Amino acid sequence: GVTPWRMVEGGMEAMTKEIEHLRQQNEALQGSVTSLRKELDVLRSREGGQGTASEHPGMESPLYMNGREFPLPCWCVDANLKFLSWNERSCEQMGYTDSNAKGKSMLDWVVGLDTRPSVQDVLERCMGGEDVELFEVVMHTAGAAGFSEEMVAIAPTPKRDKSGKIVGLVVVGRVVTSRVAMMQEKIRVAQELQILFETANAPIFGVDKDGLVNEWNEKVASITGYSKDEVVGLDLCDALVAEPARESIRTVCNEGLRGILTSNLECPIKTKNNRIVIVLIALSTRRDVTGNPVGVVAVGQDITDHKRAEIERSRVYEELANFIDTANAPIFGIDASGLVNEWNNKAAEITGFGREEVLGKDLVEVYISADFRMTVREVFENALEGKGAANFEFPLYTKDNRRVEVLLNATTRRDVTGAIVGVIGVGQDITEKRRLMEQEALLLQAQAANDAKSQFLATMSHEMRTPLNVIMGMNQLVMDTELTAEQRKFTEQIKTSAESLLFLINDILDLTKIEAGKLELVSIDFDLRQVMEEAVDSVASKALQKGLEICSYLKPTIHTQVVGDPDRLRQIFLNLLSNSIKFTDVGQVYILVEPEEATATHETFRFKVYDSGIGISEEGQKKLFSRFSQVDSSTTRIYGGTGLGLAISKQFSELMDGSMGVQSDVGSGSLFWFTAVFRKSAIPQEVQFPPFDIRSAGPKVEAVVVTKNETLRNSVVRYLEALQVVATCVADIDGAAKLPKTDGVYRVLVACPSVEAMVKG
Repeated sequence: GVTPWRMVEGGMEAMTKEIEHLRQQNEALQGSVTSLRKELDVLRSREGGQGTASEHPGMESPLYMNGREFPLPCWCVDANLKFLSWNERSCEQMGYTDSNAKGKSMLDWVVGLDTRPSVQDVLERCMGGEDVELFEVVMHTAGAAGFSEEMVAIAPTPKRDKSGKIVGLVVVGRVVTSRVAMMQEKIRVAQELQILFETANAPIFGVDKDGLVNEWNEKVASITGYSKDEVVGLDLCDALVAEPARESIRTVCNEGLRGILTSNLECPIKTKNNRIVIVLIALSTRRDVTGNPVGVVAVGQDITDHKRAEIERSRVYEELANFIDTANAPIFGIDASGLVNEWNNKAAEITGFGREEVLGKDLVEVYISADFRMTVREVFENALEGKGAANFEFPLYTKDNRRVEVLLNATTRRDVTGAIVGVIGVGQDITEKRRLMEQEALLLQAQAANDAKSQFLATMSHEMRTPLNVIMGMNQLVMDTELTAEQRKFTEQIKTSAESLLFLINDILDLTKIEAGKLELVSIDFDLRQVMEEAVDSVASKALQKGLEICSYLKPTIHTQVVGDPDRLRQIFLNLLSNSIKFTDVGQVYILVEPEEATATHETFRFKVYDSGIGISEEGQKKLFSRFSQVDSSTTRIYGGTGLGLAISKQFSELMDGSMGVQSDVGSGSLFWFTAVFRKSAIPQEVQFPPFDIRSAGPKVEAVVVTKNETLRNSVVRYLEALQVVATCVADIDGAAKLPKTDGVYRVLVACPSVEAMVKG
């Protein structure tokens, strides 16, 4: 900032009028005092604007102004009133060189004995910060004629270091023995001051009582682009001050006319090229020789760049503060005493404590559990010694007494001087991550146990197959001999049970391979239609034994040669068909295969297995595809089974890039479906027709389908229609005999006897 000071009246005209007035009043001595007071003001202004001796090595700044030797005797003393420096004017008028004076006591060396006590009192009061007026003192001087005593008017002013502490005095003196010499010197000093005013490296401007510009130095002209001639006579506030500061500047100028001075005031001034420059000004009242205010002088400093930098710093600070507050990570800070002084929104969110609730609280004592306090405090203390900590875990307790795990980076916080003032912590809420890690550990344990179980099952299954195959082989040898009816019944029961056990062992082996990820599908050419029909043939005897109709349909014109794993597909068919037969007591089981989607290289088929069985409840459907799970798992259940078939079938379907599902209602039968994707076969395939092609009988062929079962009847009709045969359906032979005959039409009779008739026959 700019230290406030008072300016000497600018311009030679004002100075000349003052001297003339002094001459007329015959008050030359008072004029000298007035002049020295103004010179003192100049010294004070330069003390605030030109820096300290440390900034200008080899010279004391009060002795110089813009590199120019100060025109009055001037010397500096330290706190003990010993000379530090002694300018050339002092040498000329006092007769002592700088080297003679340096280090000597001002009181003992140059002050007359009679005036020493009073001078000492005045200088000590000035050292205490008290404003001291000009006073006269008898001082010893050295000239060509020897030592003499001269009356010298002196004005001391405190000299301060950068922190504002008084470290000495700057004393301006003038030999006032000769009044005429003083007045001549006054004129010369005024000229010097006017030059210094004009060439000062600080913007200086003045206005009269009406606010019109009457002073405008070279510096203010250079920063605004307006010359002195262009602005003199203009209203400062209306013409040159930018809004919205215009009225406030007008107010302080009016106050300056009343002697109320203002310093460190920012004044925005418009430049000639329509920019705004910010000048930090200090105002001083201008008075005429009678002491009446005639205007105001402003001495300033161009702080435009500083202001822009300050605005930018404020913007960056606001952005950083906003970033901290809105960061998706808990950020908090403590001071050197461990008290919270930063607490962002995320920290408030995860703990439930608002910023106002935690500021000023001891973070460790209030929010850390007792078992972690010592460790956390040690981390913060290390950070306060400059040793940061990274990836440090500790728990925070929330407002509702929950525990939140935080992963923290603690960084030392410093002020502009580099002194450590606290710690800033940037954290991460790892509560959920910690929970997932614990779950993952439990999962790994469970997987290890499952792998051990699978390995055990696989080993046991292999071990069980060897003796079981021996049992089945030996039983078959017994069955090939002459046996009584009772013996054959026993051996057939052995065979049935052994086969069931073998199926179970095979299912367990498949399950363990799937769980271990070691089950791989083969990829060979096969006919999908053939696999379906073989599966139906395999379970047809079971259906016949229960009196169930079993039928299938796959449109005969569809190409069914594909590349895939026929054994796993057959296993799915057998599992679904066996289940449907097991849970169906009356009616039929029906399998339908339909193409669903095809690309240039692959085909997707949808397989549906219908039955008219007992159906499955919605709750039971949720258990169907779980391993070792059954809809009815009670000890009194009617239907047996291990609960592995559907689970394995679903796994096989998914390995074939498909899926499996069920639709069912209790008492209304069930529909099990699955999809599978196969590669198209490169082997060409032609649609095969029976050896006797009924289409050769003529352009129109009619057939009569005789069967009681509606599902079977519909299946046969769909086959015939695919062969371009017109079919008529009847329930029995009598109905077929009653059909009208049409001349010239070849009729085909397709008789499908019911299962009941086959069983009775």
